[in-house]
Amino acid sequence: GASNAGSGSETGNNAAAVTSEAKSETSENNMIVIGETISTDNWDFTVDNVEFTYELKPRNTSGVYTSYTPEDGKVYIHVDAQYYNKSKKDVCIRDLPVPAADYNDGYKYEGFALADRDDNNFFWVSSYVVCEPLSTCHYHGLIECPTVVEESEEPLYITLKMPNNKLYRYDIR
Repeated sequence: GASNAGSGSETGNNAAAVTSEAKSETSENNMIVIGETISTDNWDFTVDNVEFTYELKPRNTSGVYTSYTPEDGKVYIHVDAQYYNKSKKDVCIRDLPVPAADYNDGYKYEGFALADRDDNNFFWVSSYVVCEPLSTCHYHGLIECPTVVEESEEPLYITLKMPNNKLYRYDIR
């Protein structure tokens, strides 16, 4: 009878091991860590910061500049990152990662990508070339959502759909 009890507990342990392995596969491999580079043959992508903002300004604000402000009662989740183009082709806005947010387990918000150089303008039209081969562009992902998303303590995470069609996740809280 002792051998049966032993095999029963082994089966239980194996099931637990499989479950935790599957979880770590989906969560850890595609998690975004601030300052850590996600690298492929064609690009490197490094998230510098994720923040809430009521106005996204370009890095150069001398003179006249373009800025983005959300509608009343809304706030932006801003993903600030660097995109380094290792491919031999130009990268356009449409090729950049697409940001999205999930608030309180199911309220979903789609975002859009922008880029800026060191001037006072943003590039937002999908066909604009923002990153030539072997150069870096300053990436901005903006996700507009209600201000309650910033003010509450409910779970919130963002995802970035990368150019290789993999989904990467960053937990805000």
